[in-house]
Amino acid sequence: MAAGAGAGPYEEMLQVVEACAARIRWRLRPASKRRLLNDILFLCTGLRPVVLVDYGGTMPQLQEDLCSLLHHAQQETSILNPLRVMIIGDMLYLIHVKGLAEHALPNTRSQQRLAFVDLEKRCCSLLTTIEDNDTVLELVSIQDQFAAKFPVDLSVVGPEITKQMSGIPQSTVDAECTDNHVEDRTLLVVDLSTFLENTQIALPSLNGWLLGYPVTYLFRNASFEAGIQNISRHSLHIYRVYVCRSYRSVGKQSEGELMSFSVPCGSSTKRDEEVWAKSFIARMNEKLRRCNQVWASIRLEVEVFQSQSQVKGHCNGRGITPSILPETWKQETEEAQYSSHRPRMDLQVTMKVEEQFALILTKLDEQSKETSEGNRRINEVHASVEDLKLAKDDFERWQPKVTFAGSG
Repeated sequence: MAAGAGAGPYEEMLQVVEACAARIRWRLRPASKRRLLNDILFLCTGLRPVVLVDYGGTMPQLQEDLCSLLHHAQQETSILNPLRVMIIGDMLYLIHVKGLAEHALPNTRSQQRLAFVDLEKRCCSLLTTIEDNDTVLELVSIQDQFAAKFPVDLSVVGPEITKQMSGIPQSTVDAECTDNHVEDRTLLVVDLSTFLENTQIALPSLNGWLLGYPVTYLFRNASFEAGIQNISRHSLHIYRVYVCRSYRSVGKQSEGELMSFSVPCGSSTKRDEEVWAKSFIARMNEKLRRCNQVWASIRLEVEVFQSQSQVKGHCNGRGITPSILPETWKQETEEAQYSSHRPRMDLQVTMKVEEQFALILTKLDEQSKETSEGNRRINEVHASVEDLKLAKDDFERWQPKVTFAGSG
């Protein structure tokens, strides 16, 4: 990616995406549209290899809308040619083929040294020895499958962006994993659900690596519930990474959230001074330098989220004592007037700052929707019964009059 290249092509690309979204009548809320545009820009400028698309609708319509958007937009700008829609289970991702290929390289993985928090241990400590951990070894095996599925083509050039990425032999790579423009929109979808077949590792653990976090939670499907309960007992540091657009890119500097992830406070006492945190920011700064025509700077912000057990100790009749929450959340806390269901809300809030736990939220949402739908149908039945009773009463009241009028 040439540092001297202007940001104009990227701005034009975003305009194309917006226009195509309107053309296919994808009715995105303003916040969802902004997030989609940012995520696409993060992918195309090399800041992230994969993003989780948990906004803009629900499956399978979300997949259809995203594929339709890419299909139309790729005909107008080659910057988008390397993007594909990836599916793992019931999760939907947007990927950059070359970015994911480089991310999955053994050398890249070795340099990044992904840190693990073992949720199967009550202390939630960072793993120091991973060689004997079966779950880590299983993750490494899945990473190797990604590396085989997305081979790196060294002849590919980054987006200056007048040249299409090509050169990967068709015989060695499936059509959906090349970065050329795809005529058939079905080839835009890469379903890798089979990668997790016959494995024990939980999808959120894989997501931590896929989404580019420096730390990921490690647990197996069999310990899913226990892992969630375990993390809810610990206070968390919420790491939010912001990037600022360069002035020459948009005429003014604008900041957006690149990603957010959490680490138990006990495992990150030095906050942004942790070795893995400094290494992560150094890598991200290098990525920004390679595309400094678009990005100007990066900033890491650390917040504290109190554990569920600590919050419980400060509950009163009206909700949470605002003083125990971060300053930025006090107003939201006061306005919300948290209810007696606070423990469940705590878990939901904790998970929402974690893209790793999007799967959990999806399941909770599905259960909630099923419950709401059941309640709605029961209410409709009750309403129908009431309507029948009223109709019966009306009939009995008017029948004598109708009979009398008819006999006259």
